Amino acid sequence: MACTTYCTQNCSRTCAETCSADCSRTCSGCRGTCSGCSGCSGTCSGSCSGCTGSCTGSCTSCSGSCTGSCVGSCTGQCNTACTAEAQAEEIANLGLNIAVGNPIRASDYTQLKVAIDREYTRRGKGSPAAFPVPPQPKGKVLLSTARKVLEDLYALDGLPEHDWRDSFSSGTVVPPSKWAPSIAYLKTLAAEIV
Repeated sequence: MACTTYCTQNCSRTCAETCSADCSRTCSGCRGTCSGCSGCSGTCSGSCSGCTGSCTGSCTSCSGSCTGSCVGSCTGQCNTACTAEAQAEEIANLGLNIAVGNPIRASDYTQLKVAIDREYTRRGKGSPAAFPVPPQPKGKVLLSTARKVLEDLYALDGLPEHDWRDSFSSGTVVPPSKWAPSIAYLKTLAAEIV
């Protein structure tokens, strides 16, 4: 049975009860599968507002995973440039320790790798392989660790201006300033609508 006015007005009950888990009209407060939802939980498609669960379409102030355009205070995983405070803050803080000139820590490499992997996912590409040897706190910085970050970043678009793979060499101390262009590029990608 398609979603009716009754379902829209009485969605505090399980949407599946009245609408066979199929709200094909504007729904409010439903649980189950909805299209054009407000305050629903479950799977929502169309224009979603204040929903939890999985949303496909235009998501406003939703939580969960969102595919489409996310606006307002969405939280969770979005495949577009969410204006969510959490994601905006995450983008702003990306590489912050490096940017202020502190010694590069294992967690900085891990943070960059996670951000790159997220970009691959957001752009519908499979995530690249993990670090061959995970960065260890207070351990030696391996050239392979830095190269892995830079290779994965370069492979996103393969443009020569984003090729920093040979910026570092074995046995040399890498100043934080050498990371600035790659971090700036990653921040640009993360803020881009795809």
